[in-house]
Amino acid sequence: MQFTTWLCSKHITGECGARDIYLRDDLRNITSPGFPSPYKNELICQWSIITSDNHKIRLRILNFEVERGYDFLNIRNSGYFENDAAGMVVELTGRTKLRSITSSGTDLVIQFATDRTGTRMGFHIELTRVRSTGKTASFIYLWRLHFS
Repeated sequence: MQFTTWLCSKHITGECGARDIYLRDDLRNITSPGFPSPYKNELICQWSIITSDNHKIRLRILNFEVERGYDFLNIRNSGYFENDAAGMVVELTGRTKLRSITSSGTDLVIQFATDRTGTRMGFHIELTRVRSTGKTASFIYLWRLHFS
């Protein structure tokens, strides 16, 4: 299993799975394995996104197309158990019109899981850090988004 990401304008390829991405002043990108070619079946990928105090994480969804109802991208607050509903920010499947999410804290977990049938193009997400304004959470709390 492979993931692809650009770090500081450098193209890096490695195993799909647990990976810490530290956001400083640079722009980072996460893509599904093989993007823009179709990803493989039976993947489980996870990225931990971390930034410094007094900052939040902004995700811009540049491309998103996965098998609707079978393959999922979950974005969660870090520090919650996997099945804890309080930690879920959004679960995406199919195609999405959601374009931007800003975290409420300094860290997030992104999980990508696919089943054993059907694949699509996958996703491309841009990560940046933004200065925290001290206001309450700016997360969009959505549970499941299914778009055709």
